[in-house]
Amino acid sequence: MKSLHILIAVALVLTAAAAAKADFVLTGAQHMDVTTSHTQGLLFNASTADVLAGGHIESAYVNDEALLRVMRPSGSAIYTAWAYGTARIAVSSGNVTFLHAYDTSSVAISGGSVYGLDAYDTSSVAISGGSVEYLDPRDSSIVNISGGGVSTLHAYNTSGITLHGYDFRATAGLSLVGDEVIGTGLLAGKWFDGTSWIIEIYTHDAGAHIWAIPEPASALLLGFGAMFLARRRKQARQV
Repeated sequence: MKSLHILIAVALVLTAAAAAKADFVLTGAQHMDVTTSHTQGLLFNASTADVLAGGHIESAYVNDEALLRVMRPSGSAIYTAWAYGTARIAVSSGNVTFLHAYDTSSVAISGGSVYGLDAYDTSSVAISGGSVEYLDPRDSSIVNISGGGVSTLHAYNTSGITLHGYDFRATAGLSLVGDEVIGTGLLAGKWFDGTSWIIEIYTHDAGAHIWAIPEPASALLLGFGAMFLARRRKQARQV
């Protein structure tokens, strides 16, 4: 019990020290549009911060149920961001150099770019657009990728990564056994919008799982679309 009290006291001291250095601290349901440069920002409770044109945060700490949205049209937006608790970080534009997700926090990337993304504990990551240079899921984190670009994947510990697409091809030592990706190497495929991609799977721990799974509904629509186009071409030739 004494050790627990010491840990709580240390955490409170560290939080207070961080708050003292912060350019802004959001609590409750506060909202802030970030349109200027800040050294450090702290988000708590159910607060929200939107990084817009002209906005930049050197270090952002997103806690509790807070939401940080990176919506800056172009240029550097955040150097480093940390997500804890059930916090959320959404990147739809702009740039994040380093992003770290802990606890049961979640990250959604639909645009922009992230240089390095680490997911720990049981956090979750969804990538549907944009780009990630280095993706490092660890512990029991979960990653779903359905679009965008991921250059290098390091699958550590018991993490689970699912790629939703079609026309999967394993090369350079990698192999596909059913829907599961085995080993390390290059995995290529297409997203359901027809975009081609290649991911280098550089690290693949024994307890980590990588799946390449076509979504049944999307695959069915893709098949119907191909049949429709073939029928139209046949009809055009007959005219």
